[in-house]
Amino acid sequence: MTRVCTVCSSPEVDTINQQLLSGATYTMIANTHRVSWQAARYHVLNHIPPLLAQAKQAEDVAKASDLLTTATMRDEKALSLMASAEATGDIKTAGAMLRVSLVSLELLARLRGELNQQTTVNLILAPEWVSFRTTLLSALLAYPEARAAAAQALLAAEGEQEGQDHAALD
Repeated sequence: MTRVCTVCSSPEVDTINQQLLSGATYTMIANTHRVSWQAARYHVLNHIPPLLAQAKQAEDVAKASDLLTTATMRDEKALSLMASAEATGDIKTAGAMLRVSLVSLELLARLRGELNQQTTVNLILAPEWVSFRTTLLSALLAYPEARAAAAQALLAAEGEQEGQDHAALD
């Protein structure tokens, strides 16, 4: 049968947690509340870390939500100013607000996880690869069969790479 944490089941659990996180000793907790010092220690070792992790996660979510709200409000403000500038014929200000809105849009997409930020490198176009391929095929000039086999294998590998590049773009 699983042991019940007496601190967690105490009606004073929030106060005890606050005191433990503020540096109260196990003995101080035992003397102030109806729990043993061993129960306070058990609680700190087994239940405080998950509580802190949950609090940190909640704090991170709140910060992200605040950032998302701020970015959305700024984008709406930029669009509003752009519309006002267009209405008065102030093209310069309208263009500036459009740029601000585009930056806000990018930030919003990143915050929402809608923007793919992965870097794709096409090795087939890299100068080092082209140089290596040329050097290899030149070295095999004296061996026509080996050169043909290497060329065929390289073309197949390059075709697979291009297929992967096209799939990544889809």
